[in-house]
Amino acid sequence: MNYYDPMFYISSEKMPFTINIEVRLRQEKIDGEALTDAINTAIQRYPYYAIQVEKRTVTIDGETKEELIAVPNERPIVVYPGPEVYPLGSKEVNYHMLALSYEEDKIYFYASHVITDGSGYYPYIKTVLYYYLCKSENIELDPEGIRLAGDPFYEDELGNPFPEEKMAQAIPLGKENKNDYFRLRDGGYVKDDKATVYRLRLNKEEILDFSDDNDGSPAALISSMMAKAIWSLHPEEEKDIVSALSFNLRPGLGNGYSHRLLCSALNLNFPSKVKTWGIWRLCTVSRTQIALKSHPDNVLSYAQKLRRNMEKLLKIPTVEEKKKVLGEQALEDSISNTFSVSYVGK
Repeated sequence: MNYYDPMFYISSEKMPFTINIEVRLRQEKIDGEALTDAINTAIQRYPYYAIQVEKRTVTIDGETKEELIAVPNERPIVVYPGPEVYPLGSKEVNYHMLALSYEEDKIYFYASHVITDGSGYYPYIKTVLYYYLCKSENIELDPEGIRLAGDPFYEDELGNPFPEEKMAQAIPLGKENKNDYFRLRDGGYVKDDKATVYRLRLNKEEILDFSDDNDGSPAALISSMMAKAIWSLHPEEEKDIVSALSFNLRPGLGNGYSHRLLCSALNLNFPSKVKTWGIWRLCTVSRTQIALKSHPDNVLSYAQKLRRNMEKLLKIPTVEEKKKVLGEQALEDSISNTFSVSYVGK
């Protein structure tokens, strides 16, 4: 097993780590038969997603280790009606790490976040929708920009996504901010370890225009507005406000087509001394932080750290111990900020 292979130890019943994407079509009712045909044609172009998880025992340097590995799964991808979400890897979904469901005019795409991320997953969704619309509407669509069954793989789509030689030469830029930060729990906003979700529908054109007018991107804008909102409720707060911004490692790695999980969190720090600044100035500073922290040398340095951590993890003897260590690390990472912002730009 390689350090860049899927680390299934992070997924659990409590933290399933599932990507759930809803697509709404201009159809009164989704055709389940056409959708089933579409996914089982599309998966031929993405065989690395047709997998199941198995535990195996290996001997490394004379010591016995347990590993969770991905093996091919030739069973059909499960497509079912209704919004119910079945655990990925379970019998209900033929032990696959992805599935689809549908109701009315909506299709729900489910995939394990362990095997991919949004950038890796979107081409697959586009292929499924292409085959589905051709079948359900009985039309011929232009396949330009769509990966079809039988098409060759891109050069960097498979294998090790990390450029080992460049990683060895990378020198990180800037300094790591180790200031204490404001936690939502400090303000009484988190109780009984239960998450609260608020869904806001925003006009895309208005957000993009407002971002441009304030020298920001949507992610920088939302982060800045959240920081201002917290300061308005806690004007005496002296700790940093930290926004964990999801970002794609592929540009920094020089790898645009890898199907693997290659997203991480980039922390934007808002120290208390900037709380009186306007949105335009905060957005400008945020974009500067994003440019620095997403610089290829910093991405490659992060990849070095990731490799070291994963190689240490693989030396742990049992699956349960690996799950414990990786689960604790994931929990620590998830609470090392005030809030998180994920903007995929799609």
